[in-house]
Parts: sequence; C-alpha cells; structure tokens
Amino acid sequence: MASKLRASRPLSLSHLTIGEVLPPDVPAVAAATGFDSISLRLNSPRSDVPSPPMIGDTPMRRATRRSLSDNGMRLLNIEAVLLRPDTDVSSYAALFESAAYLGAEGALVVGLDADEARLIDRFGSLAELAAPYNVATQLEFMLFSEVKSLSQAVRIVRGAGAATAGVIVDALHLQRTGGTPADVAATEPMLLAGVQLCDGPPMIEDDAILTEARYDRQFLGEGAFPLAQLVAVIPEALPVALEIPAERLRLRGESALQRAQRAHDSFTRLFE
Repeated sequence: MASKLRASRPLSLSHLTIGEVLPPDVPAVAAATGFDSISLRLNSPRSDVPSPPMIGDTPMRRATRRSLSDNGMRLLNIEAVLLRPDTDVSSYAALFESAAYLGAEGALVVGLDADEARLIDRFGSLAELAAPYNVATQLEFMLFSEVKSLSQAVRIVRGAGAATAGVIVDALHLQRTGGTPADVAATEPMLLAGVQLCDGPPMIEDDAILTEARYDRQFLGEGAFPLAQLVAVIPEALPVALEIPAERLRLRGESALQRAQRAHDSFTRLFE
C-alpha cells in the first residue's frame, strides 16, 4: 500500500521550500534529496524580492535548462502570473516563452482582481496565450488574494472554459480558508492541477497568515492539518508538491539541502 502510494505520486520540491536558491542550482538540490520535479519562481510576485534574470536568452536561463537535463528533473510549474485589474495579459508572452524553453508543464496564477467577471475573462485569455507554449494555467486560491476559496477558484476555472486550466490546492490555504478534504473530494478531478503539502496549527491569528505562508510552515506530521485525508481523496496521478518555507531553520544555519531533505523525510514518515 505504502509503496504504491509513493510510486504513483511524483513528488515535487516547491520554490518556497528553498527560496534563496537560484534557479540553476535547484535541480541538483531536488535530485540529491529524492524529488522527481521542481517549481521555479521566474516572476516574483513581491515588490521586495527581485525576479531572477530568466526572461529571454540569458546565461541563467540557459544554465537552468542544462541543470534540469543533467539532473533528470521535470519542471512541474513556474511562478507567478499575477492577474490585477490593470493587467495586460499579452505582457506574459515572454514569461510563457521562457517556461516553454525550460519544459515547464504549468504556470501558477494568482488572482488579484476583485471583479470576478473580469478575472474570469482575463484568466481565459491567459489560458489562450499559454496554450501554444504547452503551458497549463493553474489558479491558486489563498485568503490574501482575491480568490479566497476552493469553490471560487473552481467557479473561475469553469467560467473561463479553458481545457488546460485547473486549480492548485495548497493544504495551508485550504485550511486557512475553511476548506476540507471533503471539498476537494467533491471537486471534478479534471479541474485539479496539483496539490501542495505542508503542515501547521489548526488555527492562527488572521494577521499572521501572510507571514506563515511565506516564512513559517511546519513539516508534514508536525501540525494538525488533515494531510492523510487530503491525499486520500485526490487522483493517484496528481502531482504532489512540498511547499514548506521554514525561515527559522535557515536563520539557524540549516542549508537548503538540509531543509529539502527534511521536507522529503517528513513525507516519507507520514505516508510510507
């Protein structure tokens, strides 16, 4: 049973788990710690964190593609596409070109427009733009975006009508938005693009949610999230990513390699 679970679920190392590592170095860290794929942040969603030089024909982009190939590593998705009220969707063509150059399967989308009708329209246009690059658009819901629940994310993806679009379910955001594994089980499987796992306390103060998401998550089995129930209800072939930023450990001197290994080991202990 345990072997089947592990063998049937490609395990991905998410960018935030080792966020300080530059893109060309991420594949080697992931390969050394037992992961099958990675995510890379090509476009930073934060004004205080610069994007790496990965758009266009840059030395870093070329080095990253070599590293992915040398380490036999899939690029599960890239981050992040931000849909704001004033977003020009066509401006993301260069990002999708870089994603395609690197072999990315998907692009994570964050909805920052409170006008849901406009967001649906823009998300549909984005999916059309990404389609020639063979990059799927993957909408993530979170309390501090304008897509605040699994049901809303599903409604937007359905409304956009794009065959390659789906929803990313992050265990943290599912918990903090009041969602449950039963809600995931009730979602049409074809609309699920992937699952991100971490752990944490059952509840925290509202003003701490953003800090927790960016810097302070727990490894699997250390908190109270219903992770076994969540994994039990998702399709067996759905990619599972570990997104576990732990700034407390980095500040104590724990290396990216050590934290990636901690993440992988926590999955193994919980599910195998």
